Amino acid sequence: MIATTSFTINKNDIKATAITKHSISDIPSNAILIQIDRFGFSSNNVTYALFGKAMQYFDFFEAGNGYAHLPIWGVGTIIKSNNDQLKEGEKVYGYFPTASHIILEPVGIKIDSFKVIRDQLPADRYHRENVDPEYSSEFESLMLLFRPLWTTSFFLNDFLEAKFDNVRSIVISSASSKTAFSLALLLKKRGIKAIGITSKRNEEFVKHLGFYDKVVCYDQISQLEIADCVYCDFAGDSNLNSQLFSHFGDCLQKHVVIGKTHVESGPSGEKNPRTVFFFVPEWILKRTPKPNENLVETKVKEWKTFLQFIQPFVDIKISTNPGDLQAVYLEMLKGSFSPSDGFIFSLVTSSHL
Repeated sequence: MIATTSFTINKNDIKATAITKHSISDIPSNAILIQIDRFGFSSNNVTYALFGKAMQYFDFFEAGNGYAHLPIWGVGTIIKSNNDQLKEGEKVYGYFPTASHIILEPVGIKIDSFKVIRDQLPADRYHRENVDPEYSSEFESLMLLFRPLWTTSFFLNDFLEAKFDNVRSIVISSASSKTAFSLALLLKKRGIKAIGITSKRNEEFVKHLGFYDKVVCYDQISQLEIADCVYCDFAGDSNLNSQLFSHFGDCLQKHVVIGKTHVESGPSGEKNPRTVFFFVPEWILKRTPKPNENLVETKVKEWKTFLQFIQPFVDIKISTNPGDLQAVYLEMLKGSFSPSDGFIFSLVTSSHL
């Protein structure tokens, strides 16, 4: 029998959380039991909570009684397998709940990955780390923090290039968030002007990154040059959006909603005809690769370069205490942490990090 620990949130009141303990004794045939060794935690997970109902994030890892686990990205070890193709002791990276263990029923097993199918939800792909080209033991903590965020930025950059190749300026709110500044670095590499909007508290950090061509605070919108641009919205702040639409007028080609770091603000203007939601799985399905383009190789190459570049800007904090995860989540709802903070958690008892 395996003792488990879970962190869950109330789907109707995301400030209400619980830490619970259960046990697992048996798993179905062809299933595997994974111990979730370590996972990254950032404002991206707050976005999962904020859009939990609207974008079905709560449906992936239900906990019952109106509660759900937050989805996280982590590394786990198969500790029990009833599947002949997946062996105990194998390391796996993928989409997990905020818990110490999970039972998965793999399908489509390949040498490098397998999938898990859930009704009415996108399939999740899990990477077998012994052959994963994006895995490095040296940079594992950075991978746990940035890989899902950077993947969003990579495909968002791809989306912007495909849809708005004639637009040379991208305005980015919540410029200190990890997904936002990852996008700014990718834009910089292809010669697109990245304009970051941030709080006064985070202004120095954002400028120090050197990823943005221009950085302004939220009360300095009037200083921005009026020119054709696309607005990438990571803040989800209705007041800010109104200011930007008014300031840029018809020069604002599109308002692309990615997340919501400004938790206490009102709705972010989704009904505006120039507004679209960017959702990575949908874009990957729609995307038609350019001739002679190998997107997978490009992604791996850019990822490895990014890890080297970002390391000096991140202060990694590691904890095995469920109470710390609970506290960090609640503080993130308030937007209280430094953008340089990178949190790694484990809910496995006596986990060795």
